Amino acid sequence: MPTLAEEVIGEVWPAAVTLGEVQSFDYYITSTFGATNSGFDLIAIQTPFRAEVRDVELNGVAIPFEQVDTGDDTRMTLQLTQDRVEVTDDAIRIGFDALVTVYGTTFFGEVFDTTTEELGQDVVAGDAIAQLDGDRLSVQGRLRSELILELDSSPGLFSPNGDGINDELQISYILLRALAAVEAELTVYDLSGRRIRSLGKSGQFNGPQAVLWDGRDGGGNLVPPGVYLVRLSIDTDTGTEERSLSVGVAY
Repeated sequence: MPTLAEEVIGEVWPAAVTLGEVQSFDYYITSTFGATNSGFDLIAIQTPFRAEVRDVELNGVAIPFEQVDTGDDTRMTLQLTQDRVEVTDDAIRIGFDALVTVYGTTFFGEVFDTTTEELGQDVVAGDAIAQLDGDRLSVQGRLRSELILELDSSPGLFSPNGDGINDELQISYILLRALAAVEAELTVYDLSGRRIRSLGKSGQFNGPQAVLWDGRDGGGNLVPPGVYLVRLSIDTDTGTEERSLSVGVAY
């Protein structure tokens, strides 16, 4: 039987987003309380990947909060540092930014009272704010044809000379529509097309990915300074998709 509130209703907006892009969301919560309910001061929301809280409002007024690092990037947790939610129809709005890569992603929520040892209480999808017609905690995704998004490197020019500054190159990208593991291979070539090194072939799923290159070839030797081509190849049941980018090595 619920002890924090009689009912906790939640709604997320917007209800439809473009997959593969970081989106700004608002998560609305309203609650009903009885005489024996204690209220809550901590909220946890399940997210596909790490999400950042922008701001929190109680009844339209910004309130202080702390985003708690729980070590779980799929659980966005925030502590209300000066306020409690304990009055019927108190309206909480949580603004946050999150990446969505799967159609129908659901932002399940749970509330807690940190002054007691009571278990958390689930947020139930419903009409948390009358001005919106979403009435759900899930978001629909506008489908895209691409499998690979935002192939990039950091830094663009790196110097693997062992001085501790820009010694490695991070190659990052986002995978879409990979609900089952897909084969991803990153390969480095010089400008003549000669294969310099394979950075590995592995099964990967939806979401952000990152691979490091230490500036060495397949034999373990540092490559000469110059421009190199990094090619990402993804094998799926429907074929192969490739993306490439150029990177620079300097000493």
